[in-house]
Amino acid sequence: LELQDTIIDGKKVTAAELREKLLEQVTQKYEAKKKDNTKKRNEEDEKSEKEWSEKLSNIKISAIKNEQEKEKAELKKGYDKTKEDLDKALSDKKISQEQYNTAIENLKIALKNAEQKIDDDANKSDADKRIKRLDDELKFLQIKGEALRQGTKAYYENRKLILDKAEEREKEDIKNSDEFKKLSKEQQEQALLDIEKKYVQLRKNLKQEEASANAQIAVQTLQALAAVSSAIASAYDEEAKTSKDAFEKRKKLQLATTIMSGAAGIIQILSQPSTLPSPADWIVKGLNAGALAITTGVQIDKIKKTKFEGGENMGKNY
Repeated sequence: LELQDTIIDGKKVTAAELREKLLEQVTQKYEAKKKDNTKKRNEEDEKSEKEWSEKLSNIKISAIKNEQEKEKAELKKGYDKTKEDLDKALSDKKISQEQYNTAIENLKIALKNAEQKIDDDANKSDADKRIKRLDDELKFLQIKGEALRQGTKAYYENRKLILDKAEEREKEDIKNSDEFKKLSKEQQEQALLDIEKKYVQLRKNLKQEEASANAQIAVQTLQALAAVSSAIASAYDEEAKTSKDAFEKRKKLQLATTIMSGAAGIIQILSQPSTLPSPADWIVKGLNAGALAITTGVQIDKIKKTKFEGGENMGKNY
């Protein structure tokens, strides 16, 4: 391009000066265009980077198995996005530093509250599942108990399991109540301890009931054996008047009957429930059992002293 000297605004401009000005204008346009292209390219790169970051974040969250943690990850993602928008707004001077600080503080509180709600909902869900499981187990044990013969070992073992599950169930109930959550740590511990004490007493009562039932079985067995022994001894009454062998057999049966009757009586005294407080109840039971033991001993001694004399007026049947 050939340039010549020229007059611009009444001033002479040489071809060299004109060339320099034209070059400067072209250079400015080029730099402006270059800057604009760089800006667009950077914006496109930034947008592409954000899109891929978003995709990677979504993949990472989708891979989380625990639903509770997954919900928290979604919340954190939303928090980061909002914070990024606030950072840009502050950088572009669309909001003041004070507005930014307030917004960030509120955003943090909102995130904490939302995470706490997720934890509370998860805990409630877990508690509901535990309570349902305990209810199902209790129902099963109760149905099983109805099929067991009362007084057997299996019957009492089943009742012990029912007490264990009932205690666990009651603790779950109180721990999930609003009243319990308002208590101090010491008060909560005391409330749970009260439940434990309650079931300790119930287990003690069940153990006493089982011991009493077992004792009653022993008493009934001894009484039945004593009745059989007494009946057999009575069968020797006539023969024992003339036969020493029959007399000795009847004597042994009478001793066995007396011993079994006395043992049954002592067991019944010791196992029967008492309205007296401990140890007074055991003192009274001991005295009564001792008295019966003495009476039984006297009867045994009398039987042992009987002798076969033969004839019609020999030893008496005790």
